[in-house]
Amino acid sequence: VCGYNESGRLGLGHNNNVNIPIKISGLSDISLVSRGHYHSIFLDRDGTIIQDKGYMHMVEDFELIHGAVEALKKLSDSGFKLIVLSNQSGIAKGHFTEIEYERFHQHFISTLIEHGIKIDGVYMCPHHPLGSRENLSIDCTCRKPKAGLIVLFPSLLYHYVEPYQGDR
Repeated sequence: VCGYNESGRLGLGHNNNVNIPIKISGLSDISLVSRGHYHSIFLDRDGTIIQDKGYMHMVEDFELIHGAVEALKKLSDSGFKLIVLSNQSGIAKGHFTEIEYERFHQHFISTLIEHGIKIDGVYMCPHHPLGSRENLSIDCTCRKPKAGLIVLFPSLLYHYVEPYQGDR
C-alpha cells in the first residue's frame, strides 16, 4: 500500500500505516459517502482524471481528460473532500520505479493546484500477482476493486465508507 504522510513522503509496502494526502483521479468511478457535516468522493486517476496511455509515469504523457478539472472544481466547491485511490501495477511489474511514480505524481498534483483543486488524500496499490518485483508480486487486499486501501488506512475510515466496488 502506498500513501503520503504529513511531510509529503511516499511510503510503500504492505499495510504501511502512513497517513493522508495528495492525489486525485477519476470521475467515471465515483463513490459518494457522507457522515456528519462533510462528504467525500473516492476517485480513480488513470482514465478518469487523466488520459490512460498505459503505465502512466512519464510527465510528457500527462494529459488531463476534457472536463475533469471543471467537474473536480464543482465537487470541491460543493464541499466534497477529494480522495484518490489508484492501482499502480506498473511498479510491481517493473515498468517504472517508485521515484518515477513520485515525479509523475508531483506533476499531477501541481497541475491540479494550478487549477485551484485541492486533493485531500491519495492512496495507491503498487502490487500485482504477476509482478516481477518479488516484494510487490502478491495478491493483496489493497488492489481495487478490493477494499484494502480503505481498510488499511484509518484516516480513510474517518470518512465513513459504505461498501462500494468499481473501477472507471
